[in-house]
Amino acid sequence: MASATRNFVLDAFRALFGDPERYALILTSDHEVLEGTAAGRRLFGLPPEGVVSARGILPAAVANAIDEAFRGRVTELDLAAETRDGRGAFEVVVQPAGALAETGSVLLLAVATDGRRTHDGQEGELLARIALAVSKTDSVTFAVEETLRNICQATGWPLGEAWVPQNSEGGATPALMYCGSWTSEKGWLETFTTQATGLRFNRGEGVPGAAWASGRPVWVGDLATSRIFTRGALAAISRLKAAVAIPLMYADDDFVGVLQFYMRDVPANNDELVKRASAVATPLAQLLRRKQSEEAHRLAEARFIGMVSMASDAIVSIDSARRITLFNWGAERIFGYSSTEAIGQLMDMLLPEEVRSRHAAHIAAFAASSDTTRRMGERSHIVGRRKNGELFPAEASISRFLVGREWGYTAILRDVSERVRREEELQVLAERMRKAAGARDEVMALVSHDLRNPLSTMSMCLSALHDEPPPTPDMAHGLVMLAEEAALLMSRMIQDLLDIASIDAGQLSIERTEQAVGPTLEQAVEMHRPIAGEQEIALVMDLPPGLEEHMLMIDRERIVQALSNLIGNGCKFTRAGGSVTVSAVALADAVQVTVRDTGRGIPVDAIPHVFDRFWHARRGAAQRSTGLGLAIVRGIIEAHGGRIWVESTLGEGSAFHFTLPSLAVSDNGLHRAGQVPHEDQVTR
Repeated sequence: MASATRNFVLDAFRALFGDPERYALILTSDHEVLEGTAAGRRLFGLPPEGVVSARGILPAAVANAIDEAFRGRVTELDLAAETRDGRGAFEVVVQPAGALAETGSVLLLAVATDGRRTHDGQEGELLARIALAVSKTDSVTFAVEETLRNICQATGWPLGEAWVPQNSEGGATPALMYCGSWTSEKGWLETFTTQATGLRFNRGEGVPGAAWASGRPVWVGDLATSRIFTRGALAAISRLKAAVAIPLMYADDDFVGVLQFYMRDVPANNDELVKRASAVATPLAQLLRRKQSEEAHRLAEARFIGMVSMASDAIVSIDSARRITLFNWGAERIFGYSSTEAIGQLMDMLLPEEVRSRHAAHIAAFAASSDTTRRMGERSHIVGRRKNGELFPAEASISRFLVGREWGYTAILRDVSERVRREEELQVLAERMRKAAGARDEVMALVSHDLRNPLSTMSMCLSALHDEPPPTPDMAHGLVMLAEEAALLMSRMIQDLLDIASIDAGQLSIERTEQAVGPTLEQAVEMHRPIAGEQEIALVMDLPPGLEEHMLMIDRERIVQALSNLIGNGCKFTRAGGSVTVSAVALADAVQVTVRDTGRGIPVDAIPHVFDRFWHARRGAAQRSTGLGLAIVRGIIEAHGGRIWVESTLGEGSAFHFTLPSLAVSDNGLHRAGQVPHEDQVTR
């Protein structure tokens, strides 16, 4: 018996037979008891709990009835058995599972002790048939129609309709809308049921709405004269006289829908029939609510898979053994493998050989961490390997999720080859600009064009967050973080362009006020403490006694901006375990500030260009930039009448020094400290 079907049938059985003193068992074709009430197990001498074989234990007549049930027959037989109160007479009904018989399930009901079929037993058989019918389908609509069919056939009512709450387009509150029907007289009642498809009822409106509002069955004895029934004329033509609406409540406050049944005449035993249908409403609501949840989950999963499969970025999932379990269209386009070729293979096929062991170590470290989402390549470039062996630069993020008791991982990767190529073109154009000022506008235009990269990232993230259903909380968090990073990058690029344009025009805004050295440096340092801590870098401020209160005539925000660029660069190019130190010393008529890191250092041939526009130190930084940061720093310092220079040793680190005139220096800002070396006298 299929696991999902078996669980569904067992849940339905437990919902119906919650009273342990009722007599009921559910068995397979091999006479294996899957579940049973305490009284039912006791009646047949079975253990009080667990799955157990009943072969050889059940009376021969009952065993034969089970075999007959798997031939499609319902068997009723009398059974005399000892009970706690003495010997009793039982009427046993063996109900087959219909289309599920071949899967190995049959429902056995042992009911009544007086030899007569009670309403309780009839209701049990009705729910059993409905539960088994509902379990056969994945469609809520078909499950509803099967429910209506079984109830109509059990009561003799010619027509049943189902109404479920739905949010209409633009509607703020749900209304009851037609969900399906069943009739034994399709020709006569076709027009009547067709009109129902266009109706909707708010809470309290019409017969279904009245049942929704009251939470109890609502009976209409004369449809032609009823003030709350909306199809009186059609009912008269269809020869329908009475109706009853039965609400389905999963819990006190969880309304599932309304079943509405019609009849030709008010039957003499109407109350009995309504009671029989109502008795199955609560467990039936549970079955239908679960079916709705399953269908919604399948729809959400299908939409998510559709979104993933068509994403232009590579989306690759791996299991705990690093074997590929998902390989979308974007991954096929970027890496050159088909999903058939990739799924089941080690992730190593997508990586250069020299980084495969390191990648495995990173995955193990991620699994041991408390993170659920992480950007990849924070301290080194990400490189992918295509099917043809070509390597390409990339940026990626990874998230993890539990599959059973093991971690699975999903990486979203973007090929940034085109962006890297444009950055290289920018460097070439920057060199041209140094030699020919007329090239400046061309470079600026290309930098502005580069804004489209973070803009497209933001658009992609917002589109994914807007989709219905939304992503999982972890994936949504990752998308928000990615969009925020893109927005910050755009803001930095735009501000850098504005600042460099102001410097070019000699109009960089400088508003000097008296400021102490210590608080100014401390503000910039504290801004970078979280970043340094995350990267396991020691960030130190070192001032000699007395210098902290030394006064400068400066634009504090601009100096903090310059320091932030230098400290950020130091953190960017320093490995975990290293340090970035901000220090200052007093000169004769100035203060010299130094930002020193223990990073990789700058090559000798690159030192003369570090303050050039659009220059990038190729030292393994993961963060993106416009290449204008150091040029802006120089513009800010020179606008204050100071100087800036760099000392660096490859493999040991770099030190950026700048001076700021003391308060006593003239306000024209043009005086330069005499102890500052000439711009060409930098230490290699």
